[in-house]
Amino acid sequence: ANATKTPTKVEYLSNISAISSARLYNCALTTGGAAQCFGNNEFGQVGQRETINTGLKAISSGYQHTCAIDTNNQLKCWGNSANNRLGAGTLPTSFTRVTKVTTDNRGASVQALRGEQSGTGTLLSDVSKVSSGGSHTCAIADTDKQLYCWGNNIYGRLGNESALSSNTPKKTKYLNYDNTKPLLTGVEYISNGINHSCALRKHPTFNINWVYCWGYN
Repeated sequence: ANATKTPTKVEYLSNISAISSARLYNCALTTGGAAQCFGNNEFGQVGQRETINTGLKAISSGYQHTCAIDTNNQLKCWGNSANNRLGAGTLPTSFTRVTKVTTDNRGASVQALRGEQSGTGTLLSDVSKVSSGGSHTCAIADTDKQLYCWGNNIYGRLGNESALSSNTPKKTKYLNYDNTKPLLTGVEYISNGINHSCALRKHPTFNINWVYCWGYN
């Protein structure tokens, strides 16, 4: 395989505010809120080799799918929909259109790269951060910093006490010192790996941050 041993400037990219790299592809976010992805597009994770001009403010590349938050704090995902990682109900495996993540399984509102299609699902809104993993995705709701995860739940990577995968966001819980399992709120950051996730949680009263991890050990 070819290798570049020194950092090299990527041509044709300018006015970039954020980047996210994953397996065999990369995504960049421009200061104007457009996603520019390049690399392997086997499952539509790059989109349709076009710029997605949808007013985006954050982006996260996963193993074979990509998710981004728009200026309305709604979450959009595209790429491989296997294992429900796009959070938009049942879809074809390779889904190059942009789906809006819903909180139920009644179907997604779908925004194509050209034109729009309406759905009946309730949108997951008020999203502040997102992380795309191997075949699961997690996002933080801004209001109470509640963590939601969906997709493939093997190894318990969704953190919801269930062994079942989910095609819609489920609230994540954590193991408390008294062995209770409250909802995982107060989350400031989330990072998904291939088979596990870690979250940074802020104490509701004191200036203390805790890290919680779950999934494959």
